[in-house]
Amino acid sequence: MNVYSDGGAWIRALRESVELTQAELAEMALVDADWLEAVERGLRPVPQRVFARLATVFEMDAATFAAGFGVPVSRKEAA
Repeated sequence: MNVYSDGGAWIRALRESVELTQAELAEMALVDADWLEAVERGLRPVPQRVFARLATVFEMDAATFAAGFGVPVSRKEAA
């Protein structure tokens, strides 16, 4: 898996855990539903501005949300 597919799987898992459809999440995050589908399938990256909105929708801080993408949340953790 790459960071796109890891992130997409994370977003899908979060979305399903709160019982939102792709269309509902897309509306809440101010993105196109087709784009969100591509993200969940690991075909598109998540720009920083959308990343922040998604973290807010899921009521997470950026570090916690980033952890689901397999992205180190600090230099100390990356070492």
